Amino acid sequence: MNICVFCSAAELDAVYTEPAREFAELIGKRGHSLVWGGSDVGLMKVVADGVQGA
Repeated sequence: MNICVFCSAAELDAVYTEPAREFAELIGKRGHSLVWGGSDVGLMKVVADGVQGA
C-alpha cells in the first residue's frame, strides 16, 4: 500500500519526533511504500529515515 505523509519540516522536540519514528517503522516493517514531500529536515526526514531503516 502507498501511504502519503505530509508533516512539518521544522526541527521539533522529541514529543513529536518519537511518535513519527514509531509510525515510520510500522510503515516500513509492514512493507508499505512511503509517498512524502521530499524534504530532508524535520519530521519529514524522521519519517523517511524510519521507513527506510525498518
